[in-house]
Amino acid sequence: MIKLSEKEKQAKNLFTYAIVMLLAVIIIIIIAAMADDREKEYQSKIDQTQETANSVQNEIMTLKDELYQLQQENETLNKTAESTQAYLAQFTALNQVWAQISAGDSDNARKTLDNIDKTGFDDTLNAYYAALSELLTSDAK
Repeated sequence: MIKLSEKEKQAKNLFTYAIVMLLAVIIIIIIAAMADDREKEYQSKIDQTQETANSVQNEIMTLKDELYQLQQENETLNKTAESTQAYLAQFTALNQVWAQISAGDSDNARKTLDNIDKTGFDDTLNAYYAALSELLTSDAK
């Protein structure tokens, strides 16, 4: 074996340490690059999740607005249906009086007409009521 001088041993050791250090730096750079890629990947996932959350939140707000509008429309339609049913009931009562008059039952027609509540009558029902009253009055004579 060849004997190396002290300076050559030091130079060889220094060269070995330099290579080890260089490899360590390269490994650290690779690890840092991998970590940076992971960070970008996680940030991308966070951004996608945030976009999805915002989209869902906007959809919820839209649905809440639509629900409110539908509830208002439902209330309006219910009120209209109630008033229509009341009108129909009043009209049906007046038609019953007319049927009794047509059948020649003026006494029951007069009783039925007197029992009808005229509150809430519109012009049409008031005219119908007045016509039936006049008809019963003329029949009584």
